Amino acid sequence: MDGLHGLLDAVDRRIGHRRLLDLALKEEIPGGASWAYVFGSSALILFFIQLATGLLLATYYSPSATDAWASVAYLERAIPFGAFVRGMHHHAASAMVIIVGLHLLQVVLFGAYKAPREANWLSGLGLLGLVLAFALTGYLLPWDQTGYWATKVATSIAGTLPVVGDLVQRIAQGGNDYGHLTLTRFYALHVILLPLLTLVLIGAHLALFRRHGVTPSPAKSPEALSKIEQLWPTQLAYDAMFATVVVAAISMLSLTLGAPLEAPADPASNFIARPEWYFLFLFQLLKYFEGPLQIMGTVILPGLATTFLLLLPFLDSGPSRRLRDRKPWIAAMGLGLVGMAGLTALAVRSDNRDPMIAAQRVIAATEAARAKELAALGVPVEGPTHMLSADPLTRGARVFRQECATCHPLGDEVPEEIKGPELTGYGSRAWIRQVLRDPDSPRLFGKTKVSGMDAYAHLSSTDLEALVELVYSRRVPDAPPVEDTKAAALVEEHECGNCHDFEEAFGLDGPSLFGYLSESWVRSVVDQADAQHLYDQANDMPIFSTRLSERDRAAVVVFVLAQEALTPKDRWPSVDDPGPVPSPRIEPAKTSTPSGL
Repeated sequence: MDGLHGLLDAVDRRIGHRRLLDLALKEEIPGGASWAYVFGSSALILFFIQLATGLLLATYYSPSATDAWASVAYLERAIPFGAFVRGMHHHAASAMVIIVGLHLLQVVLFGAYKAPREANWLSGLGLLGLVLAFALTGYLLPWDQTGYWATKVATSIAGTLPVVGDLVQRIAQGGNDYGHLTLTRFYALHVILLPLLTLVLIGAHLALFRRHGVTPSPAKSPEALSKIEQLWPTQLAYDAMFATVVVAAISMLSLTLGAPLEAPADPASNFIARPEWYFLFLFQLLKYFEGPLQIMGTVILPGLATTFLLLLPFLDSGPSRRLRDRKPWIAAMGLGLVGMAGLTALAVRSDNRDPMIAAQRVIAATEAARAKELAALGVPVEGPTHMLSADPLTRGARVFRQECATCHPLGDEVPEEIKGPELTGYGSRAWIRQVLRDPDSPRLFGKTKVSGMDAYAHLSSTDLEALVELVYSRRVPDAPPVEDTKAAALVEEHECGNCHDFEEAFGLDGPSLFGYLSESWVRSVVDQADAQHLYDQANDMPIFSTRLSERDRAAVVVFVLAQEALTPKDRWPSVDDPGPVPSPRIEPAKTSTPSGL
């Protein structure tokens, strides 16, 4: 032990660590340790987590409009614990907003902004502003749809500032529109300027805090305040326990949810942007001010709230910190918090009730998953946006939504007026089975001129499945002749050959089933559905060979054929369902799908 003490003494003579520990741990706390004081230290720990995880992310991140999304996707897919690190960075950012907000609320309730602590209050507000600036600049860096469009909305709001708005927007964008310079400027702000400013302001905030000491609760009696404790060990234990809970919570979220990564940013899309949850109240506020009044929601009301916070120590300049002596100021703060919470709840409620938002969420999730699949095979030098738009399945889905979804139901999306058969599971055995059972169902051909086919719901399951297999097999070029199949007798008995040609593309009363549901057959329907061997004069479908490009028509065919594999197995009734199958009632969407047909 004497040797250890001697070593510690030698170290202390050289670096003075004991004096540093005394400075750090011997902080007097009037009234004793309290859970109310844990927020500041937790915010500091979260900031250092952000620094550490941000450094790790920066080693793989490429701040380029063609490479940013791909580098993030690669980090999550290929780097051990990459998704966890990014999740920690994402969720710690939200946690910082919450913790800093709680710290601000505790300061207000305790009256810790009063003289002589005005400068400490102002530096704390500055740190809150920097936390929000971190969130705003970091949102764009993945260069995905959500970050791109939400940040574009934010900079357009900045553009409404009087006099300097246009200049601020152009500086943020790096030009007339978003691109490489926008991303590099936000990256420089996020990883260089904002961390430096934050470190400086944290140092100033802590120095001012140590100068003026802990502000005890105004509810404590003089007798309770006479009890003086040091930061070590009780208060430090409280801080450590609370911080452990916070870090454990964000670790669990990171492991289970990770961080969101939408499809690559596409400036040509019509993505409906929504900000992160802590900016939703401002987004909702803007809905109430349009046209010339927009400045009320973008500048005046937020400016008044910010001015109130900055002037609070000077407005409430009385010596008393008791809550009953500060009712107007506490009420103003409470009203502001209730307003923010209410606006946030309204924004969430509005989005949850909006069918267009719900539909976009499904599309966004589908495109994000597809983009990650494609990225695993390699991102072209043109970038991930080009990669996704060139993908036939994704392009086909986009063309389908624009040109076909106004007539054909698909999945949970139903047009206001159904004019064509539902394509959910199109080409699958289940879809064919339902056509045979109830062809004039409103969800199939009942709303079209292509109707009148006999229903075969009365057949036994064995006979019905024989017909299903016959129709399903027609897509194969070397499919056996009808007379060599199990359904031969059924075809003859029900005179199917009087309406449908099975051996070649020849027109009868119904469409030819030669090559039925093959790629070439579906392509012929997309190109010209009124051809004699297809639906002839009963067809109401547009002639897409003159309406869409070759590339778009081919992509639609890929998308439509993919529905067989993409549809859940329980979408259509199974072969074991007894008797006729009633047609499910289809509720039309509350808002129309994009026009096109």
